[in-house]
Amino acid sequence: MAQAGKVAVVSTNASTQFRATLAQNAALFLSLDVASFGLGQRVDAIIKGIQILSVENLAWELWFFRTAAQDAADPNVNRWTGLWTFAAASGLQVGAAGLYHYSVTGLEIPYQDEDGTSKVHMALINRSVGAKSAGDAGRIRVQLVLEPTAGM
Repeated sequence: MAQAGKVAVVSTNASTQFRATLAQNAALFLSLDVASFGLGQRVDAIIKGIQILSVENLAWELWFFRTAAQDAADPNVNRWTGLWTFAAASGLQVGAAGLYHYSVTGLEIPYQDEDGTSKVHMALINRSVGAKSAGDAGRIRVQLVLEPTAGM
């Protein structure tokens, strides 16, 4: 088994990000600043893992884009680079109480910040029939495990 290189673990802030309500199949977009994690001005990395901590047990999907101009309607302009989907059933609690934990490792999603802004551009999508709540009732933290690369 090959040993992974150096990884950086970056995460959103549940107190300030992804705070709005989110209907089924709707998206909340975020450009997560990762400059403080030493990934450079232009982030070149492989997304190796995703963890979500959520107050609500919903089916989450994360999409990744190489620019802040996310989800452009023209396929020649759209800079989508990959996604991962968690079923609601994959959200686990300890002792049937507290936060729901979602986790996946072993991913190989190529990521490159073509804006050169030191950000990971992503969209959080709710695939559940029920909506994500706003504010503290719908708090969620997304954590990414990034393996920096020499460029793509």
